[in-house]
Amino acid sequence: DVKMMVGDAVPEQILTFLTKHDIDTHKTYEGRSLEEFNKFRFSFYSTNCLMETYDYCLALDFRDAIFQGNPFPTSLQTETADVLLYAHSKYWSLSNDVGQYHVNLLNTCHGEQYRTKLLNKPVINAGAILGTPFFFLQMLDLMLYDDLKGCNDQVLLNIGIYGGLIQKVKRHKVSIQGIGIINDVANGDRFTKDSYGRYGGIDCFLSPIVHQFDSKNLKPPLNEKCSGL
Repeated sequence: DVKMMVGDAVPEQILTFLTKHDIDTHKTYEGRSLEEFNKFRFSFYSTNCLMETYDYCLALDFRDAIFQGNPFPTSLQTETADVLLYAHSKYWSLSNDVGQYHVNLLNTCHGEQYRTKLLNKPVINAGAILGTPFFFLQMLDLMLYDDLKGCNDQVLLNIGIYGGLIQKVKRHKVSIQGIGIINDVANGDRFTKDSYGRYGGIDCFLSPIVHQFDSKNLKPPLNEKCSGL
């Protein structure tokens, strides 16, 4: 099943196209700020990722993502984690641009008490998550947490995992950038490309999902690490 959130002013021809391809669309309000929307979407995830229907749900930004393979490989059949998360190559730190940006966000949303638990951890991306229905229910509670209501969804996700605020989610996996089902390639993250222009991970295997491939600051691919490309 594919369910997509769209703006309430989306053109009719786009809705017709999506319906033709069996995509269930759900309208949301235009004008909501990006940060508010990014939190609101976890309500959508928790409502639609039903325990009685799904084992895992893929929550993904669709504008800047491409599929190169099955996003639900057979390995998920034996997976025991409540959530599979994918990180950038940059860490929570003042020594790199991505890490410094997130530390500054933490300081402005009353999350300073979690700083020591976040520093030197890879920044988890909130726009591409493979999780169980149970995980998305726990994330919704975190998004509504009053003490951190000024934090955006990505900061909250990182606090939840590294800071232990999602206490009921005992089993989680954070994959380093370029390894696994989802490959986040923005912000100086590294990747490979084959002779067909398809994105691979740093292990040279084809990435089923590539997220943020349209970023303007992509580094050249690491093709010298892969034989036969």
